[in-house]
Amino acid sequence: MLLYKHKQSGNYVVVKKLKGIYPAYERLLGVKQEHLPLIYEVCRNEEETIILEEFIPGITIAERLEQETLSESYVREIISQVCDGLYAMHLNQIIHRDIKPENIIVMKNREVKIIDFDAAKIYKKVFGKGYENGGDNRLCCTGTVRRGSIGCKNRYLRTWNYDECYADRKTPCE
Repeated sequence: MLLYKHKQSGNYVVVKKLKGIYPAYERLLGVKQEHLPLIYEVCRNEEETIILEEFIPGITIAERLEQETLSESYVREIISQVCDGLYAMHLNQIIHRDIKPENIIVMKNREVKIIDFDAAKIYKKVFGKGYENGGDNRLCCTGTVRRGSIGCKNRYLRTWNYDECYADRKTPCE
């Protein structure tokens, strides 16, 4: 992962070069949601994918927890924001699959952003009885998953966790 400063705007941009194909990044192109970074561009060939995305200044929840214990009300605020971000991803048929403290950044204004979509997958909709008033679509992922759930804003969202994936957030900017 590299960090660049745009010469004209002064904004910082993260450039990630990953081996393989990552369709979730392509699906996130143009998705504007306050708890997800903007994905500016995705270029890929058969061997690698290059992603240009918004740099999120702040520290991860993991780093924050090393510094202090968070109040229950603040934890609820964080969870609510994470659920909003996950909901936007689910509306775009994306399952993150790696939600953990290292992949959630808290900015100075207490706004939270979800990062690291490397493990994310596109899911298929399965129509039928849903979780809310018999009306929502169910989510279906291919492959073996460990399932868990979290209730958010009167919605039932499913989350899947796989192997941990780390991004180098300490890259100096020159």
